[in-house]
Amino acid sequence: MKTAVVLFAIFGFAFASPAKLRTETVPEETIGFGTKYLIYRDEAGKFHFEDLTRDVPTPRATIDDVTIYFYTRRNQDKPEVFKTGDLSGLLNSRVYDSKIPSYFIIHGLNNNFESAMFQVLRPAILDKVDVNIFVVDWSPIANRNYLTARGAVPQIGKFVGDFINRMMDHFKLPTTMFRIIGHSLGAHVSGVAGAEVTGLADYIIGLDPAGPLFTVANKDNRLDASDADHVHIIHTSTSTLGFSPPIGDVDIYPNGGSSQPGCGLDLIGTCAHSRAYYYLAESIHSGGFGTVNCHNYKAFRNGECDHNHNSRLGSLDVDRSASGVYYLDTNSDYPFSLS
Repeated sequence: MKTAVVLFAIFGFAFASPAKLRTETVPEETIGFGTKYLIYRDEAGKFHFEDLTRDVPTPRATIDDVTIYFYTRRNQDKPEVFKTGDLSGLLNSRVYDSKIPSYFIIHGLNNNFESAMFQVLRPAILDKVDVNIFVVDWSPIANRNYLTARGAVPQIGKFVGDFINRMMDHFKLPTTMFRIIGHSLGAHVSGVAGAEVTGLADYIIGLDPAGPLFTVANKDNRLDASDADHVHIIHTSTSTLGFSPPIGDVDIYPNGGSSQPGCGLDLIGTCAHSRAYYYLAESIHSGGFGTVNCHNYKAFRNGECDHNHNSRLGSLDVDRSASGVYYLDTNSDYPFSLS
């Protein structure tokens, strides 16, 4: 979700202990169902104001609202296009290879298949590995408003998960051949898709999962650690747009997670929110950013955790030995990695 969101009024807070991490201290959740109003900016630069307390009809997404743009190394600039309702488009593909892994990449609010995250991540992945990339475009719903888009997350995720199940059934593929990456609302769509998959997808990478109107308690409509064999989350805007508490197997908070260096006075969080996919893209090329397991960012900065477990942010070979909350610092511009 390249869209920016400003939280104008927060009435109440949702505090919760992380499911898998009993000893870590992380930024507290200050966004959820207590949020009343927000303003966001679309990719055209237009601002939108929403009252999150108003009633809206339950969104009824259909398979026609989800389009797949399919890329490989053999068609990097000319995607094949098909719907998620059946496998006919994929079965007629000239470039699909069932013997290589498949990545599903999912956008957030007011994005589409041409948005910045795809322009950054798609070439980074294909430059590194020979894989199938399924760019999931759900813009007919995601481009309406936040309330509608957030409400449609379970339906969109189910469509994607069902499509993966049909692929597994038809091509006799193991779940280890499927990886899912989602940004903002798309991170939660990824979680629902993973939960829908028969068995466990290999991994999910959640890029700054959206915070407004999501809570720790309700795991059914958001990303959580049970949605794949490994769930790797990068938090970059917990003070504005992102979900603050740890909800994955590994939760990484670059620069503390609330804001990012080089973003200036990023009041509406646009810059920090987008940094998640820029960090991931760079990590794919470099093999990952060094991170340290620590109970909070202050302790990390003070060197109190220097002898704790080291892991890495991102890369396509996620570190399954890692568990818990990790911190790192970055540069303010590319290259972001200090290591």
